[in-house]
Amino acid sequence: MRLLPMTRVANAAPGLAVGLLAIGAVLDGDLGFVSSLVVAGLAVGGFLAVKGYNVSVECAGQRVTVHGRLWIRTINRADIIAMTEFLAISWRCDGRRR
Repeated sequence: MRLLPMTRVANAAPGLAVGLLAIGAVLDGDLGFVSSLVVAGLAVGGFLAVKGYNVSVECAGQRVTVHGRLWIRTINRADIIAMTEFLAISWRCDGRRR
């Protein structure tokens, strides 16, 4: 399942906001020691924007692969218990509900 383009942009928005704040700090002027924080803000913002844009779910065979913001998880279809009303997957792994 690939998300709609508008949804993908919305998922990337938090990362874009962090990056824009960092750029705003650069344009503001005298940074001093804050310049390393600006570089970190740009890096984190870029990372979150790209990962947010690529959020997706792939169903192939007996597996569901979820590409989240921070990691990718593969779940066996037999382990899936339900889909919540927030479009989250509930499943069992090693006897525990996740």
